[in-house]
Amino acid sequence: MLVVTQQTLDDFAGAHHQVFWERISNMFKTKTGELLSFYAVQRVLGFHAMTAKGLQEIEVDQIIGSVGRHREFTRSFLPKDKRVASRWRQVDELFYEKGFDPIKVYKVGQVYFVMDGNHRVSVSRAHNLKTIEAYVIEFTSPVPVYPDDDLESIGQRYERFESERKKDINITKIGT
Repeated sequence: MLVVTQQTLDDFAGAHHQVFWERISNMFKTKTGELLSFYAVQRVLGFHAMTAKGLQEIEVDQIIGSVGRHREFTRSFLPKDKRVASRWRQVDELFYEKGFDPIKVYKVGQVYFVMDGNHRVSVSRAHNLKTIEAYVIEFTSPVPVYPDDDLESIGQRYERFESERKKDINITKIGT
């Protein structure tokens, strides 16, 4: 137990320290490195229709947002604040001792937003896991959403979609 406790301290310190380097790296990129808010994406795209897809193995790299905790983690699910250390370490301990339960996610396009299990995703990424089990609820999106998208690129894609749709409606009206 003591060995695991020390390991979880080291794991959190390493993950939290990476935030600094990620922020430096993001200064040289056009993307912000911020985790997306599900509700912000929903406001932009206006989707509501959903379908339960059940338990699936999903790629951790396709998880780009959170339903309620987008401010606590970076885009790569590194813990931004030391206040999450206690919970993060508890989840990390579960990783070492017995693994953890599946997370719950919303799927939009090709990406996922965490409803339940943000710390499990963070720990999974810290341990370089490629996949994680998740209960998936999929929303039907009018446009595709990709893992490297930010809110701006999603909004621009939606505006182009709406513009094309309106052109099609006008052409149909003229042709009738």
